[in-house]
Amino acid sequence: ESKDPENEMIKPSINGMLDILKSCVKAKVRRVVFTSSGGTVNVEATQKPVYDETCWSDLDFIRPVKMTGWMYFVSKILAEQAAWKYAAENNLDFISIIPPLVVGPFIMPSMPPSLITALSPITRTESHYTIIKQGQYVHLDDLCMSHIFLYENPKANGRYIASACAATIYDIAKMLREEYPEYNVPTKFKDYKEDMG
Repeated sequence: ESKDPENEMIKPSINGMLDILKSCVKAKVRRVVFTSSGGTVNVEATQKPVYDETCWSDLDFIRPVKMTGWMYFVSKILAEQAAWKYAAENNLDFISIIPPLVVGPFIMPSMPPSLITALSPITRTESHYTIIKQGQYVHLDDLCMSHIFLYENPKANGRYIASACAATIYDIAKMLREEYPEYNVPTKFKDYKEDMG
């Protein structure tokens, strides 16, 4: 948690995105494929039954509520919106891929936040339960392939949600219990009904 999220995370994300795009324009890069986040699409007070690429999360809801991941959501939303504006003004072919929770093998020294969230029933990290109560998932390999496909497809443009499947917290817990019985994954989650799906 940052003491100054605006200056430590949000503004640097926006400025970093714009600096990258400025370098791309200067180098005459023709197409940029940006990895956005599911958090740019569906974070709001009342969930809709269906979301698509035209949807944007509600900044007026996110900022005051300050739920788990709020600074990340705000920084990704504002950075992507700034990128779209800059790309349009500078005739840059810009594509945004919107992954939900990314799961699979990561090559990094520590566990990425998406896996921390996906595995929260094992770790009992209840603050992440709201994220996975009803969530969408994509495997890292599929997400990588979608980047390549959209980069190489000359007709691709706009935003693309890269979601492979949807699951409730109960679906995830059941799968984790079956795959890893040694972790004693819970069967019940207070505040969440089993028939959410």
